[in-house]
Amino acid sequence: MNRTPQDPTTMADRLARLVVGAPDPDLAVAATPGWSVTDAFGHVAMEASSVPLPGPSAR
Repeated sequence: MNRTPQDPTTMADRLARLVVGAPDPDLAVAATPGWSVTDAFGHVAMEASSVPLPGPSAR
């Protein structure tokens, strides 16, 4: 399967590698006062994807 930069799995993998590779996951993120790298990752990970899941549609 060919993946594009917009592929959700590829983006999720890239985000996970970014967080795992952070020298200090508890480091504060300046753009989000009170949040750490881990907090920001959790927030992004919980966001709903705009890409529809395969399979039958929800009723």
